[in-house]
Amino acid sequence: MGSHVTESVTPNDEMAGNYDVIASWFLTDWHEAPRDQVAEFMQGIWEEHGPPVNKVLELCCGPGLTLGELVRRGYDVTGLDASPAQLELAKQKLGPSAQARLVEAELPAIPLEEQFDAVVCAGGAFTYVPNSTVLLQAFQAAHRVLRPGGTFIFDLFSETLMQRCFEYTEDAPRGFDLESRGLTFFLACHRPAAKDSYDLTFVQFVRNDTTQTYTRSSAVHRVHTRPQEKVTDLAVRAGFRRVEVFDNYRHQPSGPETLYETYVAVKPGGPSAQPEASPRRAAHPPHP
Repeated sequence: MGSHVTESVTPNDEMAGNYDVIASWFLTDWHEAPRDQVAEFMQGIWEEHGPPVNKVLELCCGPGLTLGELVRRGYDVTGLDASPAQLELAKQKLGPSAQARLVEAELPAIPLEEQFDAVVCAGGAFTYVPNSTVLLQAFQAAHRVLRPGGTFIFDLFSETLMQRCFEYTEDAPRGFDLESRGLTFFLACHRPAAKDSYDLTFVQFVRNDTTQTYTRSSAVHRVHTRPQEKVTDLAVRAGFRRVEVFDNYRHQPSGPETLYETYVAVKPGGPSAQPEASPRRAAHPPHP
């Protein structure tokens, strides 16, 4: 890369513009569930639990990858994200005719007073929440805007995934070169002193064909892995019941090799509610 390199003054916005490419790399190399599989799983859960779902709120919606799949299935969606750049991408992706609304807000705040039939949060967004206090507040906010009997579906990076990422990049960053987009992207994973935490460093170089220069953008994100029992306890404290954990948006329970833990929590009540003797903490034992 012999051309001149300058540092971006808006790295988050620069990286947001290539999110679709980065996301496709995660699908291939990190085995993240494709968004159509995510939406199919959600739809199956909603049909299983009933009554019918129409209004869906997605937290940390990013550029609208999951929102787009839900819109194509006929749902009335609202997307919430803290990044104006990501919301602009979502607006472009969904198009003017989509039955969708986009809201700028940062968790744990959900500045909405209406109720939704379902609340979702895909892409491991809650893994970036810094501590259990903020995660509980986010769960409580989701519970508040969810109708009785509604479902809350979200996923978290597992310890297995993060350990593999650490081992894979321990000797050197890993990445790809997408010549058609003039994009080179790198990822490195490090373990800080904080327990159950990892630092993900993203670096991208974008080529300007006119000037034959590159713009470098970088960002470091700390992610936190949490035992399933802890996450389930927080969901129960927020008011949810029937908490189950699945394997990467598939209808099978998670296990030691699960990379993305998919949680399904139900808010008590609703027309088809059945009395329960006690909350279901999980469908299976937590990871060691």
